[in-house]
Amino acid sequence: MPADGDLDDSPGAAGREPDYRFTLANERTFLAWIRTSLALIAGGVALVQLVPRFGVHGVRHLLSMV
Repeated sequence: MPADGDLDDSPGAAGREPDYRFTLANERTFLAWIRTSLALIAGGVALVQLVPRFGVHGVRHLLSMV
C-alpha cells in the first residue's frame, strides 16, 4: 500500500498522464502497419496493371489479392 502522498504506480492508475514514450511508440507501430498495408495495396494494383496477361484467365487478379 502506498503511504500518504505517494503515487500509485499500478498500470491502471486513474488521473495520470501516460508516459509520452509509450504514446509515441504506439503511434510509430500504427504508422508502420498503415505503411505496410498501403505498400501491399500498391503492389497489388501494380501487378494487375503492369504485368502482362498469363495463359490462364484471372491469374493476375488472383495474384494481386494474395
